[in-house]
Amino acid sequence: MRRYLKLNLVGSSFWQLNNDNTYTKRNYESHEELLNNVFFEELPNGIFKEITTGDILIIKSENDTLVVDYPRGVEVPMSNITKSNSLEIKLYLSRIRGAKLENEYKNILEELLVKSQQCELVCDKKKLKEEFWLLLPYFLVLAVATFFILVLQKDLGQVVVLAVTLMVLGTFAGTSKRFFAILSGGGVLLLIAAIITQPHRIRRFQSWWVTNQDAILKILPSEWAQQLYITGAEEPYQITHSLNAIYHGGFFGTGLGGGTFKLGFLSEVHTDFVLAGIAEEIGFIGLIGVSAILLFIIFRILKISSRSFNNNVYHLFSLGIAVIITVAFLMNAYGITSLIPIKGIAVPFLSYGGSSVLALSIAVGMVLMVSKKVDLS
Repeated sequence: MRRYLKLNLVGSSFWQLNNDNTYTKRNYESHEELLNNVFFEELPNGIFKEITTGDILIIKSENDTLVVDYPRGVEVPMSNITKSNSLEIKLYLSRIRGAKLENEYKNILEELLVKSQQCELVCDKKKLKEEFWLLLPYFLVLAVATFFILVLQKDLGQVVVLAVTLMVLGTFAGTSKRFFAILSGGGVLLLIAAIITQPHRIRRFQSWWVTNQDAILKILPSEWAQQLYITGAEEPYQITHSLNAIYHGGFFGTGLGGGTFKLGFLSEVHTDFVLAGIAEEIGFIGLIGVSAILLFIIFRILKISSRSFNNNVYHLFSLGIAVIITVAFLMNAYGITSLIPIKGIAVPFLSYGGSSVLALSIAVGMVLMVSKKVDLS
């Protein structure tokens, strides 16, 4: 059930940037009646989407005042907030379009919502600090998981899956774009550090680069190509036979049980390279069918997540399961086709291994439990 709010701008205040780089607090001056109201769709976690512009705002209440956190600087009396509905919004939008006031509306929003970089910098520092302390417990859990998985078991792939999942959940939980950018940059630096500090990861990256360097360096300037070209590195045995198996399968495959690369050329095909074995035996068409089934499962989980936005735990948990399945599937599919360096990521529900199937089955079962508590109609 969508919830809408109407915000009356009359009586609100904002900070205006002066020519001498100082700020003056001004009250919103009443314009044409049509422009005195702003409508929002309420999203989870105190996030609101402005109907006309689509801007995402984080709104907080302080005493009897409503503070719009981004864009910065707007304060509105709580008495100016009333409930709205889709019919009122449709009528409002039709009046806006009919009166051809889109540009004037945007100009007034620009006037109302402060665009000062200096003011935003101060607000960002405070907000980033709040977001950091809010997400610190989750970072600590990820750090513990990283220690056991990356340091003790030398498994970088699973850490990447968990880190991407945490970043996605943090984004949907309402973290700012700047915090997301900082988090992404830090994650990339840590990933690079994890690769260059382990010789076996460097060799794996070099073998992947050897396989793809001719196609990549072809589009780069010759000076760069000469610097980046690697000679003497071993081509990956498994990737080479994986690509051959996919090619051998063609569009319709060799038939169930008719694959030849699994007989010794592509070792342990039932684990990380199960998609290559499937592609050889049932072909490209069959692989599309398998992928479609998995995508349908992901779609249904995302639907459950979207329908449970009123409960943040249900919403984010279901979303996290969908992200884990999606990222794991893509990393494996890209790895066996040499689009990215291969990692030991199991294909969800397909790769041999009891722990992976058991964990995913429990996760999907918990999502089904959530589905019983939300309206999917």
